Amino acid sequence: SLHNSIIDHGFDIASLAKAQLHVISAHPSPMLSAADPTFQLKETIEARYREQCKAFQAEFDVDDRHLHIEEGPADVLIPHIAHRLQAAVTIIGTVARTGISGALIGNTAEVVLDAVQGDVLVLKPQTLMDHLEELATKP
Repeated sequence: SLHNSIIDHGFDIASLAKAQLHVISAHPSPMLSAADPTFQLKETIEARYREQCKAFQAEFDVDDRHLHIEEGPADVLIPHIAHRLQAAVTIIGTVARTGISGALIGNTAEVVLDAVQGDVLVLKPQTLMDHLEELATKP
């Protein structure tokens, strides 16, 4: 649901700004020791990620030129591609951290905020937001 929210917000912002939506997905490096052979070759990892993107590509009319699936850590890849595309707005999701320190932002999001030159919108899963709202209303 977080991924859908990211794409939905990106589509809405791009439509309002009459801009182009680009989608970036970072995938892990191949691991020869992986139990699943899909994760042993870069080509099969990328193919799996592309296959999983087909539904939202169709729904939001994102062609292959605007879908960037590359190997590497998200906190490095997202700022690099955002800079290359001269992105005005970068939208990312965060779920990694919990507790007080995670209430605001996650590790990858912090790095992206520091590295990206344009605006950044950070989204958290709705279930986490509901929990934070509940905590905020307690006396």
